[in-house]
Amino acid sequence: MKKALSALLLVCAIGFSMGGCSGVSSSSSSPTDPSWNTVRTKDTLVVGVEENFEPLSFYDKDGNLTGFAVESAREVAQELGVAVEFKTLSPSKAQQALNNDEIDCFWSSYSKPTQQSELSNLTFGYMKSSQVVFALADGPLNNLADLKGQRVGVKEGSGGQQAVEASTAFKSCLAQLGTYQDYAQAKSSLDSKRISAVIMDEVSAEYYLKQAPEQYRILGQTGSDPAETLETGNYSVAFRKADERLTVKVQEALNELSEDGTISKLSKQWFGTDLSAASSTL
Repeated sequence: MKKALSALLLVCAIGFSMGGCSGVSSSSSSPTDPSWNTVRTKDTLVVGVEENFEPLSFYDKDGNLTGFAVESAREVAQELGVAVEFKTLSPSKAQQALNNDEIDCFWSSYSKPTQQSELSNLTFGYMKSSQVVFALADGPLNNLADLKGQRVGVKEGSGGQQAVEASTAFKSCLAQLGTYQDYAQAKSSLDSKRISAVIMDEVSAEYYLKQAPEQYRILGQTGSDPAETLETGNYSVAFRKADERLTVKVQEALNELSEDGTISKLSKQWFGTDLSAASSTL
């Protein structure tokens, strides 16, 4: 795996960050803005989530919105003593929805310190995330070095797109970088061989791999060798920049749910392992 990554580094002068880090709230310790009182008065926290982001947020066969992010948000709302309402949207539309007061927060906002938006407040990271490469098992790709000259897909607004856009040297190595509304669309293009690979969150890649282990592979993942990662970060909850008090309240609730094991339990339920990463900075 190290040889494959070194080859790609040499060929493309790739600039991905390989270290993990949590998103951190920029909130002060005692904010006095009215954001929490507004949510408490209307008795509802309006949460933005993605529609087709399995297994974080998606509609099941019965038409119910579910997934790790959705169930985590439900638990937080219960901890806060308010109802929860979900609105589905793409991550690229999240900031606009926040600015227009259409949602109070956006759940599962991919973050790392070098990419945190100056337009939003973020809670600490509550779930670990890595960006990996998902490909067909019978295709020509085995490791990251094989991506040179290939047509690759990313989800618009995703951590994978952020990682690629942050490295012009790597992006220029690809024959084409296509953007898709969600991973389901990107995977469809992969299945029809219009693209050779999809840069994807590892939890989603593992989810699809378990459904069809003979059809797909995650580059670098062989035997006991872990997948080669392009970048590692965390998922946080994003709020309007001015809504410091609401950010702190949700972060406090996440911290309580982390300490009592709720987030860990949800992680094991949806991923089969504990990917929780909540760590209070209050």
